[in-house]
Amino acid sequence: MSGGGVKVENLDFPVGVNNQTYLNWEMVLNSQKRFLNEDTTVFCHSISCIFLVKYCIRNNIKIKRAIFVSGFNQYLGLDEDFDDVNCTMFTCRLEEFKNLCKERICYYSKNDPYVKLEKLEEFANQVDAKKICIDNAGHFNEKAGYTKFEDLLQYID
Repeated sequence: MSGGGVKVENLDFPVGVNNQTYLNWEMVLNSQKRFLNEDTTVFCHSISCIFLVKYCIRNNIKIKRAIFVSGFNQYLGLDEDFDDVNCTMFTCRLEEFKNLCKERICYYSKNDPYVKLEKLEEFANQVDAKKICIDNAGHFNEKAGYTKFEDLLQYID
């Protein structure tokens, strides 16, 4: 949970069709909102990236740093159920996030099987993030061989 003065919270958000919605995730994060402040670094993957952006904007919450991995903000066209999940997370106010978060970093890969490269880069541009493209990392999940992502350790302070 914590080490070296660093406190870590790993939240368990509901998943699956009809469970993975903005409102359901908002309820989970509301219970832990006290940890979100200008000293907080948040790590997000995939759909949780846009969730964090939308949540901070809607609640006017400032954080120190956001590390986004495979972040996007649109329909992906993979299947109807997945797009139904994504539509609740979507926001057109992405640019506002840069005023709420001091440092924004986006990791993505050119060979993500779920999110097209232009959508990954578009998200990074809209939140005005530093972009880091890693070759052959897919969607940075176990299927792509990512059970550890040690590059992220540098952001723990």
